[in-house]
Amino acid sequence: VLKAKQSLELSYGVAVWDGEPKAGEIEALYQRYNKLGFKLLAVNVENNPDGVKKWLAETPVSFPVLFDTKSEVSKLYKVETMPTTVIVAKDGTMRYLHHGYQAGYENDYQTEVRTLLRE
Repeated sequence: VLKAKQSLELSYGVAVWDGEPKAGEIEALYQRYNKLGFKLLAVNVENNPDGVKKWLAETPVSFPVLFDTKSEVSKLYKVETMPTTVIVAKDGTMRYLHHGYQAGYENDYQTEVRTLLRE
């Protein structure tokens, strides 16, 4: 979600990303589907989260941002690269996994979230 190079975003699941451009798109996705039950958590795994906290103060998001300085969540979801996006179903099963990020991935995220919300 952030300038940080290691952020993990947990959406109804889980996801991971870095970079400002994606943060706005993820925020829009969250705003659109939150009232329908979509949950999203960003997990920052930097050893020192001060830079991310500063960035969040300047560019706030409405979903929770957690700090996991021991990378426990990354280990749990076997994150190998940053950014990684993991989308988890309501029952806790990992349904979609995206390594890296390219423009347009948010369309895939939207399709996947919509699919899970219909279940």
